[in-house]
Amino acid sequence: MNPDEAGQPLGRIGPKADKDLTNAEKIIYGLKKLGMTVCSAESMTAGGMGYALTRVPGSSSVYMGGVAVYTPETKKLLLNIPDELLDTGTVTPAMTLALAEKAIELFKTDFSVAVTGNAGPTREDENAGVGTVYWAAVYKDGRNSVENFNIFGGRDDVRAKAVTEGLRMFRNFIDDYELG
Repeated sequence: MNPDEAGQPLGRIGPKADKDLTNAEKIIYGLKKLGMTVCSAESMTAGGMGYALTRVPGSSSVYMGGVAVYTPETKKLLLNIPDELLDTGTVTPAMTLALAEKAIELFKTDFSVAVTGNAGPTREDENAGVGTVYWAAVYKDGRNSVENFNIFGGRDDVRAKAVTEGLRMFRNFIDDYELG
């Protein structure tokens, strides 16, 4: 049931009183209420954020799509990330922000979220140790946020925890701004 229909109090983007709702549900219901959309550009999670958001019924009116840009070549091919930025490293705050900015242009949404990171077990990017994760959120007017997470665990744990942190970060990003 949609929280609006249940008569639950709503915050700016969703029901704050219902602790049983996941961040994905709060994001989808809140953006639906606001008539806004989101897309994603994911590297290390390879679509995990998109999967989490689209598990919520009604998400197709909010989530417009995403790209899994797992390699430097796909970042360049699908999102037109310049060589100069790729040369500085694929797991950096600047790269994550660029992915989010390019995704919002591609999908023409109100918001975008993007992630880069190193889930291990090896360290291919000398800038990022295993467990280093960056999430970026961008609003269509240019406001943005990039957060760094250092996540411990095996490869699958790092990827799963990265999605959880990304959902929390994006929910907070939306809540921090008066939108419109």
